[in-house]
Amino acid sequence: MENTAAAKVGAMLALGGTALAFTLLPLVATRRCSRGTQPLLRFGGGVLLATTFLHLLPELREGLENSNLGDLPEILPELLMCLGFFLMYFVEELGHMMLGTDHHDPNSEKRRLCEDHEFNTLWTEGTPLRAVMITLAISVHQVFEGLAVGLEGHSNQVWILTGAIAAHKAVIALCIGAELSSAPFWGATTLISIFTLATPVGIAMGIILSGGTAMGLTAFILQGMAAGTLLFVIFFEVLRPEGNGSIKNYMATLVGFIAMLTLLYFFES
Repeated sequence: MENTAAAKVGAMLALGGTALAFTLLPLVATRRCSRGTQPLLRFGGGVLLATTFLHLLPELREGLENSNLGDLPEILPELLMCLGFFLMYFVEELGHMMLGTDHHDPNSEKRRLCEDHEFNTLWTEGTPLRAVMITLAISVHQVFEGLAVGLEGHSNQVWILTGAIAAHKAVIALCIGAELSSAPFWGATTLISIFTLATPVGIAMGIILSGGTAMGLTAFILQGMAAGTLLFVIFFEVLRPEGNGSIKNYMATLVGFIAMLTLLYFFES
């Protein structure tokens, strides 16, 4: 029991450190060379695409099949994704409507959404709405990945699961860092802190719950809607076609997808 508890504490430190290090890596690199931002964003888009369709959605379906939540419709995972998609769509449109910006204008960048407003929020500081939503959506999933680690009863299983999550989290962290490359200091610091602490918080929750299942339905709903939020961000923001086109962007997206697919294949098999 003591070995398991020590393994879980080690997992909290390892996963938190991995998230912090790999988030700062592209953040520092792109601040020194802004030309590398777009390929990194497209690489992250490919990672998110694979994560959503090949990791989150199958995980939701498996959770539905193995759950004790009663007789639920088979389309519930896809329905929750759609609800998350429309929630993100609503937030995006509402944000532009309230702030009086035209998101169809290529010269209207999200980092300038609130230049003429006095609200003291992340948006007014210039942090792109896309970066905020990506970080929050992924952090929700990271919390529940950490929860899985915290609920493990054997130290060897804790370390195996920690290794799988660390590899997955490292690639996702590159995407987060690239998204925050244009954000101001305090906005970036806040979002990096949320992302870094998400998995350790989940592990701590798992330790406290110690095998309880009271959060089953809540976790299922939140993970499904988080996947739908990512779906909107992938296709409406990150992978949105540019007027001039770029094979380099396409290749960066494909490489990101293959990288995540490879990780999923090795760690899930």
